[in-house]
Amino acid sequence: MRLARGCWDGGSRFLRGNSPYHRPMASVDRTVGCLFCGNRQGRFESEEHVIPLALGNAVASGLVEDEFVIPPGEICDKCNRRRLSLRDKALAEWPPISVFRSLGQVANRRGQLVDAVAGTRWDIALNPKDPRRFVLFALANTGPRSNRDDVARALCKIALETRWLDYPLDARSARWNPIASAAIGGPLPASLLMGLTHPDAPENVNLAPESRVFVDDDFAALRIFGLTFVTGLQLSLLINSHAPLVPRTAWWSADSATGVLTGPDSFWGRFEGAAARATRTTAASSMSSAKNRSALPTEPGAQLYLHRSSES
Repeated sequence: MRLARGCWDGGSRFLRGNSPYHRPMASVDRTVGCLFCGNRQGRFESEEHVIPLALGNAVASGLVEDEFVIPPGEICDKCNRRRLSLRDKALAEWPPISVFRSLGQVANRRGQLVDAVAGTRWDIALNPKDPRRFVLFALANTGPRSNRDDVARALCKIALETRWLDYPLDARSARWNPIASAAIGGPLPASLLMGLTHPDAPENVNLAPESRVFVDDDFAALRIFGLTFVTGLQLSLLINSHAPLVPRTAWWSADSATGVLTGPDSFWGRFEGAAARATRTTAASSMSSAKNRSALPTEPGAQLYLHRSSES
């Protein structure tokens, strides 16, 4: 029997090929085994963080009292440590999230602050009477090269895991198979919508990570409205639903022909703030250690450094 490249051979072995997909999810029984791929063999020893550690889902971050995790035994280590870790990385490094992660001084899993990633541009206007007061204008790339499709896959991962925590039997039902497939590299569901909402004012920024999933059980197909809150931003995942009118929100949709997201290629933000002190420097070495500051490139040859308040 001839097998298609990149499919399963009917057992637990994955035949490597050019296809990023796994076996057709319609044929997968996920009622037991791995929550995502259905595999019943291999190791199931690691816990899975629903929201990445890098985005504050760690007790050490000071943003949560308990980490939001799936316990060992539910997700195979191959999915957890390889496929799902790629989704986590894409989410944490997406330029809009990187902007707010740097501004909010959300530390990584090592307790260090991180610089804004490539794909973000900054302008700063200092108050001439008080240089400690400033206005930041940020432009983040959200085009196809920003890895936005994998951000949508990360939201699929978060939605399925959140549903498992609330209703494990439903999360393992066949109607969630397209979401599970997308999370581990399969095609995005044709009905998928992804939204990004920024806060209306600095005082309304909540850095604590959180995830919620609402399911319409009266609808024949799977209809969900997922909300993920990270670094002060709200990310929405809609399946088989229309985009609601939400202020300060950009929307992307999965193209039914190509399976990739279409929508805005950039995301603007404006931030006002006041520093405890402001100092000009000509060398980064004169600043605090890298783990206690994050750098924002504001113009060629210039950097704006944000420090932990405890050092001011």
